[in-house]
Amino acid sequence: VQGGDGSAWFASAAGLHRIKPDGRVERIGAPIALRSLALDHRGVLWAGGADGLYRLDGRTGVLVKIEDEALAGLRDARALVEAHDHRLWIAGFGSGLYRYDPETGHSQRIHAEPGVEASLPEDTIDTLMVDQGGLLWAGGLFRGVAVADPRGTRFSYVLDLEDSRPDRAAADASIRALAQDDS
Repeated sequence: VQGGDGSAWFASAAGLHRIKPDGRVERIGAPIALRSLALDHRGVLWAGGADGLYRLDGRTGVLVKIEDEALAGLRDARALVEAHDHRLWIAGFGSGLYRYDPETGHSQRIHAEPGVEASLPEDTIDTLMVDQGGLLWAGGLFRGVAVADPRGTRFSYVLDLEDSRPDRAAADASIRALAQDDS
């Protein structure tokens, strides 16, 4: 993730690191295992960790864990994205999606509900994207891509979940990254 001052940020099992414009690398804070990063519209850096969601305190340079009842179950936060309404979406691998409102401090868990039409197709979400139109795209490990309006509509499946051809390997529907073509 690129910061406003020309720095680049990266997350690793050893924690949060910043590459300064002069090329020097520094670790920021404690060695917390991190999986994902996002910079929001205000320039606040968010980090998804093995054990939850963190925000970088701009004054102290310390990663602060976000404590919330719904986020208590968040593990392995593999992807973070800010929606157009400024809420953060977090992919908790194995536990579905979480929507966090930085203004109120409240969050909500959205998870797969087998047999419920248009629910999240699986809880093993690996990647997220918000497109230019504001739609949330979620790429899963087994059931492909699902898309929804992050303000609260049902998920539409890009992959036919009823496709049960015997020659279809599970890897066919494993989504590792999403990107929008801006052309």
